[in-house]
Amino acid sequence: SACGFLIVSNYRVTADPYGQAASNLVAGNNLEETIQQLIDMGGGSWDRETVTRALRAAYNNPERAVDYLYS
Repeated sequence: SACGFLIVSNYRVTADPYGQAASNLVAGNNLEETIQQLIDMGGGSWDRETVTRALRAAYNNPERAVDYLYS
């Protein structure tokens, strides 16, 4: 029988990797909104200070902060 593979990628190739990385960062009002979203995502496991520390350690990158919170 035939065997096939489907590779799906969510990554966008860009000539400016720093610009792409910067687009993942949050600041200002978005920071407050992101903190609340992460608190909600934790289902009560993470308090505001824990989430804020994770974001600070992740240089305000919410994807990396989630990695820190789950590890």
